[in-house]
Amino acid sequence: MATTHDFFLAGDPEQGRGIVVDALRAQGFSVTPAPDGAFAVQRGSTAMTVLFGGLSGSQLRITFMLRFLTDQQGGLVARLSRDQVGAAVSGGAIGASKATAVFEQCVADIGGRLRAAHLFAGERRR
Repeated sequence: MATTHDFFLAGDPEQGRGIVVDALRAQGFSVTPAPDGAFAVQRGSTAMTVLFGGLSGSQLRITFMLRFLTDQQGGLVARLSRDQVGAAVSGGAIGASKATAVFEQCVADIGGRLRAAHLFAGERRR
């Protein structure tokens, strides 16, 4: 499974950024600036995840990173990434599986919203 997904955006960069952030917030995530210029994308409870692991349901702590970059042609790239090891350590195999499913749902939602706004120029999974 991909641990990084790049979305290549066309059109207004500010509109594109807003669509990506709104899609993540619609999935229940908080999106907050990180010191390195990226954005921490988080939902769930650390305490519940430590206590119950992958059985913590909707309270499973899930963390992604979001970065906005510029490609070689000057276009905007939104990079969503996740840490497979962190999900496995905190939530066990069940937590890692749930985090993967949530990541894929976020990727699908972001892609769909960008396509609907005619801002989608391509994508790459790594």
